[in-house]
Amino acid sequence: IEVRYDSTSSFTATDRIKQQECTKELFGLVEDLAYLVYQIDEWDAKAQAFKAKNGKPNKTVDALIKELTALRNILVVTTGDNYVGAAEDQLREKINEIYGTIVGYFGAPSESELANVKGLKNQLISAQKTFNVLKDGKIKEFSSILTKSTSMAVPEILSKEAFLKQ
Repeated sequence: IEVRYDSTSSFTATDRIKQQECTKELFGLVEDLAYLVYQIDEWDAKAQAFKAKNGKPNKTVDALIKELTALRNILVVTTGDNYVGAAEDQLREKINEIYGTIVGYFGAPSESELANVKGLKNQLISAQKTFNVLKDGKIKEFSSILTKSTSMAVPEILSKEAFLKQ
């Protein structure tokens, strides 16, 4: 069996290559976003558990939870019930929508679609930078609090490769 593109198709090999490259780029964005949200969720869960266990207010922990929640809220839908009062699309939903559009069309992505992909990529990069600032600041402070506390350990964050294998 020989598998090949239809020679009478209006889509050129160059069009197909551009479509495939863009699809791979969007797939990578989905992976990067999933890993970022995973890290946020792990730190948030640990902070929430620490707060529940210790009972007394802690400014560092409360601020960390607030900032992690705010960051997660711009990345993924966290409200609504998908039927009535569905929430506004966030980055994950926007990436998924353009991914579905591009992967479902065999030609090259349009200039406006490419511009949209670039904008979404920039939003993800910005969110990653925000998380890195949190890691260097409030998460580092929280890790220090956890290290001093013998009752709770710092969360074990999987590497991106290990996370993606799950």
